[in-house]
Amino acid sequence: MDFSINQPQTTTQFPNEIGDDERLQQALPVSDETLRQLQQQLKKAREQEGRTTAEVLAGLPPQDIAALNARELGKLLDVLPEKQKAALKEYESGITEITVQVGRPLLTVINREPKIILPNDPISEEDMVKIKSKLGTPQNLETGRINLKPSTDSSGEIEDLHRVSWFSSGDLPVDEKSAKTKNPFERAFASVKNFVLTLRPGRAFTQQDLKLVNDLRDYAEHGKSIILLGPPGTGKTSLLRTLIETVSQKKRVVLIEGGANEVGGASPKPHSVLGNSVIRMSVPPGGDYETVVKQAVENHGAQIIVFDEVNSKVQEAIAAALNKGVAGIVTSHASSLGEFVTNKQLSALSGGARRVTVGDEFAAASNNGAKEVAVPESETPIKVAVILRQDGRKIMHPDYKKSVGELMQGKQPTEVSLYSGNKREKYSPKDHGEDISRFVHIGSVVRAKNVDAGTSGVNAGDNGKTQSKKINSK
Repeated sequence: MDFSINQPQTTTQFPNEIGDDERLQQALPVSDETLRQLQQQLKKAREQEGRTTAEVLAGLPPQDIAALNARELGKLLDVLPEKQKAALKEYESGITEITVQVGRPLLTVINREPKIILPNDPISEEDMVKIKSKLGTPQNLETGRINLKPSTDSSGEIEDLHRVSWFSSGDLPVDEKSAKTKNPFERAFASVKNFVLTLRPGRAFTQQDLKLVNDLRDYAEHGKSIILLGPPGTGKTSLLRTLIETVSQKKRVVLIEGGANEVGGASPKPHSVLGNSVIRMSVPPGGDYETVVKQAVENHGAQIIVFDEVNSKVQEAIAAALNKGVAGIVTSHASSLGEFVTNKQLSALSGGARRVTVGDEFAAASNNGAKEVAVPESETPIKVAVILRQDGRKIMHPDYKKSVGELMQGKQPTEVSLYSGNKREKYSPKDHGEDISRFVHIGSVVRAKNVDAGTSGVNAGDNGKTQSKKINSK
């Protein structure tokens, strides 16, 4: 176990990001003593030698990283019946979701594909009652999440990043027994046949693209706000954790979390993979995000605010802080830059998009006669965007405003970098380009040539007037 920092080879394939699962499965068996040594040396490297988790993991063989994650995954799988737990053992490195329901076998997502485990062994009512006994209490009824019962590791810290969610597949029971409680969780569980659980493993230890991490750290340290975009399961939260630890070495980072605590874990103390310098503030159920964000800046000296999976509730509060000189690192579900920009629920962050009807003179002179052009709806605090793809590659737009402007003109962004295997590659729009149809199609936005889409101002035509409409978006 050599913990020296090795320069990763450019051909490195990263486990848990781009599917190097067969190699990990072959390497999983590791003794408890080896695991303890790994954890101790990892802690020493971070706390005494000043290296980040990402730097340490970059020098570890895949089997050691798989072993560390397998230990954490075991805490989640322990809630399942022994037979199902044993059947999942061979798939440990590829599990992303497990759905548990009475009368059905385990429904899982493994290596991004649905898979039924033990199809002839459905979960019984007795199984579900035992599973429930191993769970803690709901984090809050708004999120539909449940904590695992506290599991303390050898250092005395509660360490897990797993997510357990529940819902009722039928009407909540109204019998005399269940009517005694107003707690929907307990009422739903009173009828175990309708109770459904989804388990999502949280992997604390993932090898990240150090070239990308270092480039993003430089942007964040210079006060540029960053958005990480990608579909679920592409590693946004894992990359976010790495950036938190890396950036907090030189900047005061405040992580703001809702009830799920998915980034830092359920323990009052954030998971050790975030490092020792980050401050975490939680927004209570039904709480005021604006107040918490304001407190983070005014009372706790935040230089960089971090928020995972930004939504319509929090985006205006985050945008207001970022527009006042505080930098931010946030994530959002979107598979492309265009999808993010045209999502009207996030327009305070993205800048949004609108159609502007221009005058005849301007259209004839500058826009091939087209009367409508696409322009941003407002200024945006976002300076850098990264798209995380399903194949593990990352696409960076270091000049967010410029890239959005080019998309609105019906062009592929030109200033773009592609990261893969610890190297920055030449970006090829042919292979990795954006779908510009969100901005260029009949009935929505007419292509506008030679218009500065990086600003909201367009020369006026007829009688000095223009008309504008928001782009129809989801």
